[in-house]
Parts: sequence; structure tokens; C-alpha cells
Amino acid sequence: MSVKNAPSIPVEFTTMREPLGNAIDAVLAEDVAGKTALVTGCGPIGLLTIGIARASGATSISASEVRRLRRGLAVQMGATQTWDDQTIDLVEAVRDETHGDGMDVLLEMLRNSRALQQG
Repeated sequence: MSVKNAPSIPVEFTTMREPLGNAIDAVLAEDVAGKTALVTGCGPIGLLTIGIARASGATSISASEVRRLRRGLAVQMGATQTWDDQTIDLVEAVRDETHGDGMDVLLEMLRNSRALQQG
């Protein structure tokens, strides 16, 4: 399917359509309102996912990402906690943060089998 954009829309905005759509689909697959969420991977789609989860009413959003810059961006997008999962045990960090309860929702944005297994 081919989608044409109105010429009045700047190309910088039209390039966000696909990543934003993926993030919206991921977050809205389950009701996140009032729940805790873990987002693994803070690339462009992961960062958008954090913002959408925040706007959708998630009470707490934690994020794992190896790049420090992206962890900082995750906080700007609404993450309440970030971890570098190459320097810590992510499973233990989540258990500590949630007093053993774990997160309500996992949003795995890396396409990484290790992150999915940890989730």
C-alpha cells in the first residue's frame, strides 16, 4: 500500500509515521493505565513507546538501554528509572525496584532474545 503525504507536511514529520505507529501499536496492545511498565531498548521506537505509555497512564516506566545518551532521553520521555543492562542484572534490578512483584507490562523494543527472556 502506498501512502501519499500532503505536500504541506514537512518531511521530518512524515518520517515519524512508521516508528510512531509501531510504538502506538505496542503500547495499546494492552491497557497500561495504572500499571508499571518496562521498556527494553531506547532507540527511536523505544523512546516513543515510553512517551505513549506515559500519556496512556502507566504509573511507572522503567527502561533498559546500554547507551547513556539514550537513557537520558528515556528520562526526558517519561521513564522513572533507567538501567544499563550490560552492567547490572536486569532481572534483579526489576525485582529490587518492585519489591519482588515484577513489572505489569513488558514492552520489548530491541528484537533481542536476551531482553525478551529477561522480561
